[in-house]
Amino acid sequence: MIEDLKRRIDAARGGKGDLLIKNVKLVNVLSQEIYKTNVVVEGGFIAGVGGRYKNASKVFNFADHYLLPGLIDSHIHIESSLLNPVNFAISVIPHGTTTVISDPHEIANVLGVKGIKYMIKSSRATPIDIFFTIPSCVPATLMETSGAEIENVGPLLTMDNIIGLGEMMNFPGVIYKDETVLKKIVSASERHRIIDGHAPVLTGDDLNAYICAGVRSDHECVTKNEAIEKLRKGMYIMIREGSAAKNLEELIRVVNKKNYRRFMFCSDDRHPKDLLQQGHIDFILRKSVSKNLDPVLAVTIATLNPSEYFGLRDRGAIAPGYIGDLTIVKNLRDFKVKAVFKNGKPIFLNNKLLVKIDDYRDVGVMGTVRAEVNLEDLKLRGDGNIANVIGVVENQIITKRMRKRVKRVGGLIVSDVARD
Repeated sequence: MIEDLKRRIDAARGGKGDLLIKNVKLVNVLSQEIYKTNVVVEGGFIAGVGGRYKNASKVFNFADHYLLPGLIDSHIHIESSLLNPVNFAISVIPHGTTTVISDPHEIANVLGVKGIKYMIKSSRATPIDIFFTIPSCVPATLMETSGAEIENVGPLLTMDNIIGLGEMMNFPGVIYKDETVLKKIVSASERHRIIDGHAPVLTGDDLNAYICAGVRSDHECVTKNEAIEKLRKGMYIMIREGSAAKNLEELIRVVNKKNYRRFMFCSDDRHPKDLLQQGHIDFILRKSVSKNLDPVLAVTIATLNPSEYFGLRDRGAIAPGYIGDLTIVKNLRDFKVKAVFKNGKPIFLNNKLLVKIDDYRDVGVMGTVRAEVNLEDLKLRGDGNIANVIGVVENQIITKRMRKRVKRVGGLIVSDVARD
């Protein structure tokens, strides 16, 4: 450790480093500037930023390109990508992502602790950093049937790569003082862990009660006014732009140069097609800038803000002592990724993945779909012609309760494609 530090200090003072990136336009999220410079990395950490550095084992000249910190997704359910952590990492590295905060809510509701441990072990096979929060709602509600239950989260919060308590979806349980729910919050608070929130349309005194319990973030804001109220009451706002819910266009209007440090970007759920065709956090950066957000502010929201919120003080910026997680892009409009470095090592360059990642398989988490369904089970019977219907809100996960006339054929309620 001491010898590593000595080498880093030598590299910082002009000695030889592992990696030198020359003539790059640095997006400095700490000073909110862009300027041309050189960056040297030694032993996985940034040793120095400036113009003196000329010597390193690997030298890259990225003239006319921009250097960003590695991008961070502040909240995602990797399961929604239909990929395991290994293949998810393979998909997001070309888009500049080097750190992910994942809530394994879906797999936990099927396999419980076994599913969480599988996700952690699988993530270790990837070159990027995947941190996890312990799902707070397994089952999600008492009205559904899950494959597992997790009541005591205390021991789980001490596991490696666990960074906090996952989104507290049961906000009624918080505000009405359900002891099972409150014990989970206390367990996280006693261990000084972040408690993520999930409180769509919660407002007023109920929102006060929810926040005062220790919840510090929310990724469910749909309207501008909802985000403003939560911001004023001390919450960090995760601007979600995923496959199912698209909130960026509305919420980006709240962000300004006075409050931008209280925002993060997240995808929440990202489907395979969207990952491949649109991208990941780079896609959110593109869209933010297209909506007239200053690109340096946008990069800060995608890097420094989530790292500081989650207590990851070693990343999120490009400065001496920070981890060498670096993303090179051609410009600050489309954020097309030229190269990605993780811990100072190149893992993606010129549209090519430079690392071989072996898949991690565990037969213990396979074969979980065991329901036997036949045609009779799918027939929907019911009296009358009026039924409760779930009304879809385009590009949102909130829904409307509706009463509609249903189509009946031969005594059965059937789909009515003409009315979608």
